[in-house]
Amino acid sequence: MLNTDENSEQNGLPTFKATITGVTDVNAYYLLDFTASHTIVWNVDCMQTGVGNYLPGSCELNPTLLSTNFNSANNSTGLLHESGTFTDAKFGGYVVSGTKYTSKMCFASGSCKLVQIYSGETVSQDNWRFNKDGAYGIIGMSPTSNLWNGFVDSTTNQAVYSIALARVSFFNSVHATPIQASAVASNITLGSANDAWYQGKDSLRLPALANLSYALTNLSFGIVYQENGVDSSEFFLNVE
Repeated sequence: MLNTDENSEQNGLPTFKATITGVTDVNAYYLLDFTASHTIVWNVDCMQTGVGNYLPGSCELNPTLLSTNFNSANNSTGLLHESGTFTDAKFGGYVVSGTKYTSKMCFASGSCKLVQIYSGETVSQDNWRFNKDGAYGIIGMSPTSNLWNGFVDSTTNQAVYSIALARVSFFNSVHATPIQASAVASNITLGSANDAWYQGKDSLRLPALANLSYALTNLSFGIVYQENGVDSSEFFLNVE
């Protein structure tokens, strides 16, 4: 099971704790990308090539603000092996080049897997977290990601995941006081839909086709605004 990390959640954007061979920070946290088939970590020598109006410089600085901690020299277990290079790969809005490695990834739940990871060494675009914390990397969880194998029930050959989206308001509309991130949190649970977040809630069963695509072509989520406890308006954003 892969659960969100409430200590590093960013205004409703969920993050996840994981241990990856080559990353030494025990508190490393990662973003999640449902369109990327692989996981990327930010290399200690990562450089951005001049994103926006910024001069080229370390990925730790504006506008990328990445936690650059991956170092292939940190390989005391012997599980880290170079397996090639990549150019202009896309991860959640970043365009990145660097080196591929075989590495061991463990989630906070204790489940571990040998996976191919991408070491981000050059960032040429940041179209997602511009001037915002880019975490230690991005976990790739597209339908073609090998990480799904660890969440498949061996009896049914099905994988289950549940998502609850939220966003923290900067001020309380009544008292004009800041609201902490822990008050309203997002939750993405991979491998289970039976915890308190989802019990008794409406659910949708969405089987994949043989080519790993989905028959569902449009999904919307949004917020319902209320006045004195009565629904007054609503806003929905399409996910296609």
